[in-house]
Amino acid sequence: MKKYVLLAVLLCTAINATFALDFYDEGSKLYYRTLDGGGVEVNSWNGWDGDTKITEIAVPAVVAHEGNYYTVKAIGEGAFRFIADPWRDKSLERILLPETIESIGARAFYNCNALESLTIPEAVKTIGDEAFVGCP
Repeated sequence: MKKYVLLAVLLCTAINATFALDFYDEGSKLYYRTLDGGGVEVNSWNGWDGDTKITEIAVPAVVAHEGNYYTVKAIGEGAFRFIADPWRDKSLERILLPETIESIGARAFYNCNALESLTIPEAVKTIGDEAFVGCP
C-alpha cells in the first residue's frame, strides 16, 4: 500500500511540474505565466479600478510570488490587447517595459488605440506577428 501512495505522490508531482504556473500580482495588476528555463511572461492585465482613470502602467523587472522571485522576460501573446475603454475615458497611453524583456508575443498590444508611448527594450530579440496592429 505504501508503494502505491508513494507512486501516486510522485506521479502527481511529475504532472504538476509539466504545467506552467499562472499567478496574479495585486501590486502590478498583471497575470503571469512561468516560462521553461526560468522567468515569467506577462499573460494579461487587470488594472481597471472603478472609475479611476489609469493612463500608465509599468511592468516590473522582477515579480515575487509565494516567496519566489521571477524575472519578467516576455510579454505574452495578446497580453495587452484592447486596453482601451473609451466609454469611460479610460485608455492606457503609456506602458513602461523593463530591460529584462526578451520577447513580445503576437498581438501583444493589438488595438491599444490610445497608446502614445512604448519603448522596446534593447534585449528584445523577437516580436510576434501583429504585435502592434491598431496602435497609433
